[in-house]
This record gives sequence, C-alpha cells and structure tokens, in this order.
Amino acid sequence: MDKSKVDITNITKLIKGKNRVLGLFVLVIAIILAAYFYFFLKPEIGSLWKVLPKVGALNKDIKKVNKQIDSIGELKARIADLKEKVGQYESRLPTKKEISSILNHLSALASEEHIKITGIRELETIKGEMQEGEQVYSGVPIEIDMKSGYHQLGKFISGIENSDRLMKIDDLEIKSTSENLTEHDVKLIVSSFVLVKE
Repeated sequence: MDKSKVDITNITKLIKGKNRVLGLFVLVIAIILAAYFYFFLKPEIGSLWKVLPKVGALNKDIKKVNKQIDSIGELKARIADLKEKVGQYESRLPTKKEISSILNHLSALASEEHIKITGIRELETIKGEMQEGEQVYSGVPIEIDMKSGYHQLGKFISGIENSDRLMKIDDLEIKSTSENLTEHDVKLIVSSFVLVKE
C-alpha cells in the first residue's frame, strides 16, 4: 500500500506540476496576445475605422459612375437629337451674310400674290438674346413699300408668318390711292432673325 500511496502522491504532484506549467503557458500566451493586440492590432483597427467612411463614400461614387457609364448610350442619342434640332433652328435662322436671300424670299412671296414692290430696304438691326455674354441672334427689320389689294396683302402676310424662316410683322400702314380703289399703298416692316455667331 505504501507503494500505491507514493505513486498517487507522485502522480498528484506531477499533475499539479503539469497544471502549473500549463497555467503558466496559458498566461504567457495571453500576455503575448494582449501585447500583440495592444501594439499591432489596436493601431490597425483604429486606422481601419478612419478609412471605413472613406470606403463607403468611394463605393457610392463608384455606383454613381457606373450608372453614368450605363447611361452613355442614352446621352449620345440625346446629343445627336439636340444636334439635329440645332441644325433645324440654324436653318431657320440664317446668318447676317444671308440677308439678301431673305430679301429675295420676300420678293418671291410678293410676286406669288401679284404684289408690286416699290421699295425694300434693311433698317437698323435690333439686338437679340444674349447667352453667356455673347449675342446669339439679332432682329433685322426690313421695310417694304408696295402696291397691293387687301386680299393679296392678307395672303402675303400669311406667307410671311408661315415661312420656314423666322419672321414677324412689326408694323403695317395702308393708304388708299385715288387712282385705283382696289390697290393701296402699303408700308410693311417685317423683322427677320439672323444668327450673330457663325
């Protein structure tokens, strides 16, 4: 029995010694982990917390850019449509150099209605719309002296207002003549609009 008591006490001492070594080992590991966390992970986590809001903002920006990239096709189609519209408007707004074609157009309209033009001249230009400090268009008043009947004049004015070119009637003066009751002296001021920039 003595021998078994010695063995049990030795075994108990041995187990207690192993437990101490194991406890000491666990304590050393815990100290190493705490030091690692304090000296290495804590600064990294702090910098990570500082970076996370920036990452979130960048993700939002990336999503916006991706949406814009996806809509490039739509934007190109819209630009092409707008360029076409600009071309249409520019064709309706001739340049200042093309005033003679406007005068010819008015003469042709008068001729169609059998109106006799006795005088046609360009008056002082009216300034038009300004865009970013640059004038886009200007009005060109044109004075037309003619001999016409009421119905012919009405058709002529309708032709002006329905023309492809942008024009408007600014003033109209009709005087009767003693020579012919169906023909009157007419003074008409028509404004046509021209592009200033070419």
